[in-house]
Amino acid sequence: MKSHSGEKPFACDSCDYRAPNKYSLKYHMRVHTGEKRYACDYCDYRSDKRSNINDHTRVHTGERPYACDSCNFRAANLRRLQIHERIHTGERPYACDVCDYKARTAFCLRSHKKTHTDEKLYSCVSCNYKGRTRGDLNKHARRHTGEKMYACGSCDFKAGSSGHLKYHMATHTGEKPYVCHSCGFRSVTKTVLKMHIMRTHTGGAYACSECDFRAVTRSGLRDHTRTHTGEKPY
Repeated sequence: MKSHSGEKPFACDSCDYRAPNKYSLKYHMRVHTGEKRYACDYCDYRSDKRSNINDHTRVHTGERPYACDSCNFRAANLRRLQIHERIHTGERPYACDVCDYKARTAFCLRSHKKTHTDEKLYSCVSCNYKGRTRGDLNKHARRHTGEKMYACGSCDFKAGSSGHLKYHMATHTGEKPYVCHSCGFRSVTKTVLKMHIMRTHTGGAYACSECDFRAVTRSGLRDHTRTHTGEKPY
């Protein structure tokens, strides 16, 4: 009856949280203790939720039980499917407060906001690389380790990043969900579409401060700038 009455007689000793029953309080206490009792059978990942382990394990097994009604995409968990479906609906609920950018996920918005600063907090222990996000660093680190943790559910292919796996999956599904509104060009990934738009329709996004040259990528601009400075790094 306490869950219906709103009564919460069980108090946390570490914060102001109150729970309607002992189980909820015990579960909450893991926030303070850091306890992660559920372990992955394939790697060192641990979680405080069994459901998280089930979702994570599919990274290794390649199982994707959640199917999109609009295309051949399949997801390892319901949340991933819901995010994918925004490709079809166009929904971008997360807005940047600095520019007009809108994102499909809160994570993408956080990553985007770092493009407005030069802050790179995550350093590689094997080289001089610095990343804006921990995800960028983890992706980079796999270049050193050769780890390929993303498995294809249709063949033996394994990828070092979810993006590479997504690109590979298109060889099975033929899915190209990203469409250029200027010419109808279709792409497997947003990055490829963005590159297409800059190369074909708008010109490069990165402008040279010495001449009228514009580059599609930051690295392309850096290479071009050396024609002015005479720098020969290699």
